Amino acid sequence: RSKGTKAQVLALLTFNNLDSDISVTKGSKIFSKNGLTFSVVADTFINKLLLNTYKATASKFKADLDFLGIEDQYAISVLAEAVIAGSQGKISKYSLIDSDISGIDHVTNVFPASNGLDPETDAQVKNKFLSILGGGSAGTSLAYKTIVLADSDVLDVEVIEPGDPL
Repeated sequence: RSKGTKAQVLALLTFNNLDSDISVTKGSKIFSKNGLTFSVVADTFINKLLLNTYKATASKFKADLDFLGIEDQYAISVLAEAVIAGSQGKISKYSLIDSDISGIDHVTNVFPASNGLDPETDAQVKNKFLSILGGGSAGTSLAYKTIVLADSDVLDVEVIEPGDPL
């Protein structure tokens, strides 16, 4: 059974001043319009010596930032992941709006989030199982064993056939 996956999004962090370095720590929170929380995937260090790099990133996304009314002159992008698994994390473009990161003035996303799959329901698992059984070995102990062992969480299986005392 698939447990679902968390959506990932490239967050654009913008700022106007870089008087001192900014540390964006893994786990820092970024928030979307619909109330979902995303978590920064890896530590990122914003070094004041790389100001031109951050200015170039802001220039690259100038049309998007202008559209949103964000006038910050520096930007950096970081990968963030939804805190919860499921399709609700698949946010659209421009859905990120805030963060708990000190020194960051604005947050947005210029691309929609990807991944974010819901856990499989009982009905989906049942249908998957039944579709696999539709082949020539349907109903055999080998077919059942093969299906169950296909799950990486299963270590071993024993099929009890009719008439077995177990």
